[in-house]
Amino acid sequence: MKDRTEPRAEFTEQITTRIDALLREFQEMELEQMRKGEIEARAKLAEVKKTFNRKRDAMKKQLEQAGNASSAAWDDARKGVESAWDELRAAMDHARSEFSDAEETETQAV
Repeated sequence: MKDRTEPRAEFTEQITTRIDALLREFQEMELEQMRKGEIEARAKLAEVKKTFNRKRDAMKKQLEQAGNASSAAWDDARKGVESAWDELRAAMDHARSEFSDAEETETQAV
């Protein structure tokens, strides 16, 4: 008989790996924007980072709750984690879009 905690552990590991990769991607984007050093870009970065960090913290909380969920509550906990992941990913997509739009505007101005 398969241990019921095995799928949980696999799910948690997969989500943690995705979060780590997304955080690295965000940090790389953040460094790129900081190198540009533009005042407007820095202000935009601060706002985007605040939103991203709020979503990241919510994601971590959901993941922790899922880890502590009973077998009966596991499905709901998993859905909560998946929803938080979607929101975190959307925050990253928004951040990427913000800076992509800014770079296009700069290129057109030159």
